[in-house]
Amino acid sequence: MFEELPKDIIRLILSYLHYSDLKKIVIINKNFCYNICNRQFWIYQIANKYRFSLSDIDKYRGNNSYQSYYFFLDMNCTIYKPYGLIKRGIDINRIDLVILAVERDILVSTYFLYAFKNRRYEIIRYMLTYKIMKTPEIAKYIVKEAVSYLNSPGTTDKYDLLKFLYTDIISNCYGIVKGNRFWEVVINKLTEFKNQDILVDVYDNEIKNLRSQIVL
Repeated sequence: MFEELPKDIIRLILSYLHYSDLKKIVIINKNFCYNICNRQFWIYQIANKYRFSLSDIDKYRGNNSYQSYYFFLDMNCTIYKPYGLIKRGIDINRIDLVILAVERDILVSTYFLYAFKNRRYEIIRYMLTYKIMKTPEIAKYIVKEAVSYLNSPGTTDKYDLLKFLYTDIISNCYGIVKGNRFWEVVINKLTEFKNQDILVDVYDNEIKNLRSQIVL
């Protein structure tokens, strides 16, 4: 009876199923689903439910099929609440999960330091584009958090973190955070890193440029 319905109606019905139920149907009725749940079906489900464009889908799914990628997204978004979802995305380095978590209006800055500690640079770059990260209070907070973490005794292999702090975090936050005193403190901390041989000579110019700007 069900199989006799028009294909578009069947696809519509299937689109409302829980991911685990849909997965069972696909596994049990492979021949039937091969004709119904084709490539376009899975692309439409992902795009309609998660608002990813086709280019985003192809970027994020990697070597996974569209079907497998749909189940991956649906499973994670069902199991994890927003704050759990962003942590999950950082843990396994999946920016697509972070994007879906952020779109649920969580406070992105809450997990900034966690992403920084785990060196998830692509994820942090995405976080920095989010509106709330462009407020003076949050921009100041993330600079302080990054510098404080770099200055903590247990932090190792600081070079790449420090480079990212310069090239992405400070460059994004300098125009947002006003106040020479704040940036003077940051410069003093960066100078401490230099004295610890964490900085290489190229960063002398970065410090000089930053210092010349704040004393204007």
